[in-house]
Amino acid sequence: MENDTRNQELIEDLDSAHRRICSAEPELFYLIAEVDRREAWRDAGARDMAHWLWMRQGISDWKARTWIASAHALEHLPLISQAFSEGELGIDKVVELTRFATPTTESGLISWAQGGLLGLHQAQR
Repeated sequence: MENDTRNQELIEDLDSAHRRICSAEPELFYLIAEVDRREAWRDAGARDMAHWLWMRQGISDWKARTWIASAHALEHLPLISQAFSEGELGIDKVVELTRFATPTTESGLISWAQGGLLGLHQAQR
C-alpha cells in the first residue's frame, strides 16, 4: 500500500511538472507569431522565420514550421487558444488541431481531443 501511495505521488508530481511547462507554451506561440509578424528575424542571417527559429531554438525545421503555422492559426481560433492557455490542451494537440480547425469546428475538435485524455484519467481511477 505504501508503494502505491508513493507511486501516486510520483505520478501527481509528473502531472504538476507537465502543467507548469505547458503554462508557458501559449506565451511562446504568441511571441513566435509576433516575431514573424514584425519580421524581427530578418537581420539575423536567416532565410525565413522557420530557419531563424530552428537556428535560435535548436528545433527541427519541421517543428519550427508547424509552430509558426499554429501560432498564427491560434489568432483566429479563440476556443483552442483559450484551452491551450488554460492547460486543457498541450502543445502537440494544439499543433495538430490548428492544422484543420476553423472557428465553427474548433469546439467539437476540443471535445474530441480532450476525450482521449478524459478516458485515460478515468481508466486510471
